[in-house]
Amino acid sequence: MGNTSSLLLPIKSIEVMKILLCIALLQAFFASSSTNAQGISLDVDGGHVCTRTDSTKYRTNYRQQSKAVYRSVRECCDGYLYVEPENNCYPCTINKWGHNCNNDCFCLNGATCDPFDGNCTCATGYTGSDCGDTCTWNKYGPGCLLDCQCENGAACDPVTGACNCTAGFRGPLCVERCPENTYGYGCNQTCQCQHNATCDHIDGRCFCSPGWQGVYCTEPCPAYHFGPGCNETCSCVNAQSCDRFTGSCKCDIGYIGQTCSERCMNGTFGRNCSLTCDYCVEATGCSNVEGKCQCKPNFDGVICNSPCENGFWGSTCKDRCSCENEASCHSTTGKCICPPGFTGVHCENYCPDRTHGYNCQYQCSSDCLSTNKTCHPETGSCICQAGKTGVSCDEDCTNYTYGYNCQYQCPIDCISNNGTCDLVTGVCICPAGRIGVNCNEACSMHKWGYNCTNNCICLNGATCDPSDGSCNCAAGYTGSDCGDTCTLNKYGPDCKIDCQCENAAACDPVTGACNCTAGFRGPLCVERCPENTYGHGCNQICQCQNNETCDHIDGRCFCSPGWQGFHCTEPCPADHFGPGCNETCTCVNAQSCDRYVGSCKCDIGYIGQTCSERCVRQLGALTWRANVSVNLISMACFVTVLVRMDFGETPVKSDVHVRMRDLVILQQESVFVLLVLLAHIVKTIVSTTHMDTNVSTSVPAIASQITEFVIRKQVFAFARPAG
Repeated sequence: MGNTSSLLLPIKSIEVMKILLCIALLQAFFASSSTNAQGISLDVDGGHVCTRTDSTKYRTNYRQQSKAVYRSVRECCDGYLYVEPENNCYPCTINKWGHNCNNDCFCLNGATCDPFDGNCTCATGYTGSDCGDTCTWNKYGPGCLLDCQCENGAACDPVTGACNCTAGFRGPLCVERCPENTYGYGCNQTCQCQHNATCDHIDGRCFCSPGWQGVYCTEPCPAYHFGPGCNETCSCVNAQSCDRFTGSCKCDIGYIGQTCSERCMNGTFGRNCSLTCDYCVEATGCSNVEGKCQCKPNFDGVICNSPCENGFWGSTCKDRCSCENEASCHSTTGKCICPPGFTGVHCENYCPDRTHGYNCQYQCSSDCLSTNKTCHPETGSCICQAGKTGVSCDEDCTNYTYGYNCQYQCPIDCISNNGTCDLVTGVCICPAGRIGVNCNEACSMHKWGYNCTNNCICLNGATCDPSDGSCNCAAGYTGSDCGDTCTLNKYGPDCKIDCQCENAAACDPVTGACNCTAGFRGPLCVERCPENTYGHGCNQICQCQNNETCDHIDGRCFCSPGWQGFHCTEPCPADHFGPGCNETCTCVNAQSCDRYVGSCKCDIGYIGQTCSERCVRQLGALTWRANVSVNLISMACFVTVLVRMDFGETPVKSDVHVRMRDLVILQQESVFVLLVLLAHIVKTIVSTTHMDTNVSTSVPAIASQITEFVIRKQVFAFARPAG
């Protein structure tokens, strides 16, 4: 131990009594002390541990003073559970919260609750304090805070925001009307309207084209009605009917004009007033219908050339004429006066070939003669072959007419179905895609062309055009035979619509609805998964512990400092710290470093950032001061003690610095605890009969630990061997 006699002073009996009295006073203090919790500090360190301060109140019998000793208690913060024997704080499980995770969560519909205050974090599509309410029709997403983007009265999915289109609309946002010839929800219904009618894109109701009526536009307009749906009324006067498509009047013989209200002008008659009655002799005109001469007073006869009544002659007009073919006779001579086209004594013969008119005095035109045709005996017009017309019979019948002189009208049904009729026979000739007597039947589903003789080759539910066989692809397909599916960024009929999806999402080839990739959601896949969710549809819940976040695509956890593992549940091993425990400690004289920030936890006797500096003994001017190593309550603490104790009138004063891990406490009252320990040490190892002897010989058991132990008046001093 060396020579320490120069440092030792004799201890007087009265001084020993003072020490014993001090010990008794301290024991009395602890017997009358009480403890009060003074609240919990929210100062949280990296291990999810909070500091709570306790106080111990006491009253000294020696000086009748009230004192309080404070101590810091470390315990798990709210939202964490203390687990033995690991001696660690772990986060509350999903349905627990609060201090030591003692409270149950009451969140509904897959919601999570905050482990600290129990507030519910609603799953997508729900809201309310307990997440028991679903989103209203125009809201969706976390907390129902996102506005639906759907148009035309469509509601959206409360979770994804995908639009549920109303009838007649389609597309991601329901802004597209159903394509022509389709209607209803999803535009999946095919219109049943006939004769080029269109249908309502919502309910399929037919809008008939002119000339047709009925539920499916299959019924022609009745007499005196025309136009779309036959809703217009004909305004014709002298006509049996009007055109059911345009409403134009078909005038009776002898009438003309837009409404057939005008009689043929004087000197004309027949259909469309196309014939003249200039053969009348003593007449004021002729009938507008059949062209009969209207004789002047006192005249009679077909051409009003006789004063006698038609068919009679003589001075008294009593002799009956012997004329045929409605010929009249001269009122005086009884000679037959033949009408145009007839000849002979009794007008019994038609005009000779190639002649016409009154008395057959006119020759047929050279055009008729050059084509070996003849002419009409009355009018002189060429008598053409059936289906031909014109002065020279070199023109086909027009305006849906046929037969000799194109005098016959093609059937209305044939015309309305875009057919034509044979110029000679009038038989209806159907266009490609239609069959039937009047072309009133379309080709069956898998047939096309003239007389519907060709087979369709369309695939995947496509229909073919009955006229040319071209395929009308169903939504989601394209190609000449609709055998190809839409490419990644196209959808709809014939794949002509561009997908609107973002973040590499593909769209449904039929509806265009986006199929979001992992980590995204929403109608157009522009939203990242909400916090704590990931994967396809954002339906996966992150499993990361200790309030860590996860990758919105694959759920991979991003551990905060001090934690590692797939779910961040494993604390950093020794010599590692930081995010994911990827940093290595740089400590020298330390068992480990702080796993959050990497600060070194020095071994006893070392200090510094890396624990590379040894402790140094210090000496004061009036008292001994030194660094002392003490095993205090089984905890390795580094204690620096400067003690000056006066048992006289001077109050006890002390400064105590205790470094316990990273927590430093500096307060005067704590010295009493240390003094009690010191007093018990003195009482145990030093007897009163040897107080005045050399301490080093009285306490050989600790001689190797303590080189100087001095009781000099009221001063204690401990010294550890240098080095």
